[in-house]
Amino acid sequence: VLKGISTDSDLAPSILAEEAAIYVSPWSFFTQTFFIREIVIESPSLSITQRALMEKLPPYKRASGKTPSVIVRRIEIHKGTLFYKGEDIISDLFLTEINATIQPDLNMQRFEVAVDGKGGRITARNVEKRIDRWGSKLAFLPGEISLKTSSVISGQTSLQVVGTVRPGEGSVLELQVDAALPIEEWGLSSLNGKRFTGKLNFQGRMAGPFPHLKVAGIASLPHLFSNG
Repeated sequence: VLKGISTDSDLAPSILAEEAAIYVSPWSFFTQTFFIREIVIESPSLSITQRALMEKLPPYKRASGKTPSVIVRRIEIHKGTLFYKGEDIISDLFLTEINATIQPDLNMQRFEVAVDGKGGRITARNVEKRIDRWGSKLAFLPGEISLKTSSVISGQTSLQVVGTVRPGEGSVLELQVDAALPIEEWGLSSLNGKRFTGKLNFQGRMAGPFPHLKVAGIASLPHLFSNG
């Protein structure tokens, strides 16, 4: 068990964790590969900037057919916290109560991730919104992140996203988006002295290098009501 873990770098995420427990598989004593059955990380805090997120990591290379010297079978994260500081569309993101399960393959090349959280806030275009709950299932592959499912709930606002992200400088996104936005939650309910209620629905595609994304889709406002 390791306690009081911390890392800090201008170009990499800053990580703090109260405790990390490492469970070693007995197979480690009979093979040339060190097997870690499970790593459990308690109450970690991750701070990351847009600059660090856009840094292109060097590709992981291993000799063809060679078994990794260390294989991790499962990683669990309990009650984590994330701080993100951006420079474009999203200026601040804060997420709490993060729980995650990470399952690498035996080649340590593919990482299946299931993550969810409760509570937080996001600031985009000087508009701050609370986040009630969120969750995602994704896979980290060499050079690509595959979003299998991803959802965010904030009040009556909901957002669902699937697609791919190719990280690095000029990260390229290809996403399918399904959103429901109550106009009263987004400051759009008052016009010419009249007050409106209703929900804006959007289904479409976002693609291109971040943050210069091209958006195409269909927006509808099926039920719009006015009290004036």
